[in-house]
Amino acid sequence: MAYVFATGRDTEAIVAQLGDRFAGVLQVDGYAAYKALVKRSRPGRIRLAFCLAHARRKFVAVHKTTQSPAALEVLQQIAAIYAIAERIRGGTAAQRQTVREAESRPLMDALKRRLTGLLEDLSVKSTLAKAIRCTLGHWDGLTLFLADGRVEIDSNTVERTMRPIALGRHSYLRRIGTQRAQLGRPRLVADHGQAEQRRSADLAGRRAGTHRLGPHQEPSAA
Repeated sequence: MAYVFATGRDTEAIVAQLGDRFAGVLQVDGYAAYKALVKRSRPGRIRLAFCLAHARRKFVAVHKTTQSPAALEVLQQIAAIYAIAERIRGGTAAQRQTVREAESRPLMDALKRRLTGLLEDLSVKSTLAKAIRCTLGHWDGLTLFLADGRVEIDSNTVERTMRPIALGRHSYLRRIGTQRAQLGRPRLVADHGQAEQRRSADLAGRRAGTHRLGPHQEPSAA
């Protein structure tokens, strides 16, 4: 596994990494730049395998905020699919595909039927309806793992591997910001102290009936 740094996440940055001749499956989230990449390539040349964990998170968020029984039911159905994925983890691509066709596909089909049925009874503005529409809109990519044993059910393995890099970058940038603030603070304090000294001297001079001389002033004759 290798990580390639890019200054942006747009389609051009992805093309620069993959090259013009890449053909195959990309395991990705639902980011729009990947979809744009597929549209600009030859039909069938690039297939997107979407992440079931990303779809699941949407229903987790709905259940946390609304305690929706329907959202909980969807999460339970997804959990059953994950149980199969965990059981066959480490098997060959052929072994995984066989089990997925026999066991995972019926569960995914049932999940789609349930999502479609729920959508008919929900307000279009509800958060659960939005989660369902997003999931169904990515369905082809979410079910690609059923027909290809090489494809994972989600992209969690990659995300876990990348997390220390992202956390390290965040920590480094935060330290740099703190150091810059600390370097600037003594000068600000010193400047403030000098200004206070000048104001005190001016006040003392006015009270004594005198004033401070400017750089080009001469003392007046007695």
